[in-house]
Amino acid sequence: MQNRALIFFSAACALFVSVSSGVQAQENSTRFASGVIIAVKAETIPPQSNGESGNFVANSSSGDIMHRVISDPKGKVYFGYDLKAVREPQPKTFRVSIRPLSVKAELLLKTSGFRSQTVKKYPEDVVVEDGDTINFETLENPSTGVKVVDLIKVTTEDRKFGTYFAERMEAKDFTVDDVDLRLDRPVILCNDEKIQTNSGASGHLVWVYIRGKGRFIFSFTPQPDQNFQKIGVIEDNKILFDHDGVSYQVINKTPVLGSGGKWNLWVRIDPAYKPEVEPPTEQPYQLGAADEVQYLFREQG
Repeated sequence: MQNRALIFFSAACALFVSVSSGVQAQENSTRFASGVIIAVKAETIPPQSNGESGNFVANSSSGDIMHRVISDPKGKVYFGYDLKAVREPQPKTFRVSIRPLSVKAELLLKTSGFRSQTVKKYPEDVVVEDGDTINFETLENPSTGVKVVDLIKVTTEDRKFGTYFAERMEAKDFTVDDVDLRLDRPVILCNDEKIQTNSGASGHLVWVYIRGKGRFIFSFTPQPDQNFQKIGVIEDNKILFDHDGVSYQVINKTPVLGSGGKWNLWVRIDPAYKPEVEPPTEQPYQLGAADEVQYLFREQG
C-alpha cells in the first residue's frame, strides 16, 4: 500500500522561539491491546544535522492513548498532545484524533519549570488506511523557518523497532546493530504469579516493568559500566532469570532473538523505576524498548 501524506496541522504554530538542531529519540511506536500500532517519527524541515543538543521528545501511553511531548530545553517550553487511533467499520481503516495532553507534562519530561504552549484549535479527526502516514507540523522557529514535523503512522503490521518509516531511510550494510530483542505479547511468570500481556516491543534493549517489583532491562550484548549482570538466558521464545528469590519467565508468542536458539542475556535491575503514567490496576505491567541505554535514563535539567 502506498503511504498518503495527510497534512494534519500546517500552521506549525510558532510555538517555540527556538527549534534546536536535531530531534532526539526520533522514532517511537506503541502496540495497543486492540492490535493497533501507532508509530511516530519526529523530523525537522529542512533537515538539521549540526549540533549535539536538540528538542527532546517523550512518549507514554495509557489505555488506548499515546501521550507525546516535544520540549525545547533551552527555551524551557513544551508542546504536548494526545494521539488516539480506533478501528473503523471498514477493514484496515482507522479514525485518528489529536487532542490536548491529558497527563501532566512533568511526568514525561521528568522535570519541572517548563511552560506549556498551546494552540487555539486542534485538527479534526481523520480516517486513514493501514500504513498511511500523517504529517503533523508541531513547531516552527519564526526566525529561521525550521519546522518540527511528527510523522504519524497507524498500522496493524508488527515491524522491527525503529523501522516503521523504513521508506525514509538510506540503504546500509547489515551489522549486529541491526539485530533486536523482541517482546511479543508475552506471558510473564513471577514464581506462581501469572501476568498476561497484550502488547509488544523490540529494540537493542527491551524492558518489562512489573508493579511492585520494578523494571527489568534486557540486552543480548554486554553493557560496560551500565550495571548489567549476565544472569539471564534466552531459550527460543523465553527469557529466564532469577532475582531476589523470585524466578521470572517471560514467554513470547514468537522467538525472542532471531529465529530462536539459546543465548546468554544481560539484565539490569531498576527497582526505583516509576512509569510516566502508572498502568491501570488490571494491567500491572509495561513493556518498552530503546536502541541505547541512555535513552532509558535521560533526565533533563
